[in-house]
Amino acid sequence: MNNIELYSAYDDYNNLMDLTEDLLSKLVLKIKKSYKINLKSNYKDIDFEPPFRVIDIIPFLSDKTNINFNNIYSDEFNSELINYFKINNIK
Repeated sequence: MNNIELYSAYDDYNNLMDLTEDLLSKLVLKIKKSYKINLKSNYKDIDFEPPFRVIDIIPFLSDKTNINFNNIYSDEFNSELINYFKINNIK
């Protein structure tokens, strides 16, 4: 396993997103000679060409899973999430 760790004083999340985008896109381009990485297991490409799409994670997850993320600390939410994992064979 490989890791990249990044620390930056006095930056906000926008600066860190820009820095991460720049780092990942240049790293993939340098190693693969392309911005795209092919995952042979599911025949999909991951495209690291900037700019990356920026999403608001809670609405995105709600849209993809049809799970209400308004009260993530409730027992109801936990049950719904566990059920979603079981139905979709996510371990």
